[in-house]
Amino acid sequence: MYDQLGSTFDVAHRVAPDAPSGTLILADEQTAGRGRHGRRWSSAAGTGIWLTLIERPRPARARDGGWLRGGRHPPAARGPLAGA
Repeated sequence: MYDQLGSTFDVAHRVAPDAPSGTLILADEQTAGRGRHGRRWSSAAGTGIWLTLIERPRPARARDGGWLRGGRHPPAARGPLAGA
């Protein structure tokens, strides 16, 4: 886990060629996050868990929309972690 990163997604892109499926990039704070449609945002330390998961699903058909599921349902994903 990193204390601070510009973007977990940027780090994931750098390490992805050598990283196994399931590699998780975690940060306590992001200073240069990017969302859909190029929207910029930041996340202060101690306010959440900011992450990017490197996933290589099989078969190839399973890849369609995989990144979208995590982005659309963050409360469901963080519920078990937050004790919700």
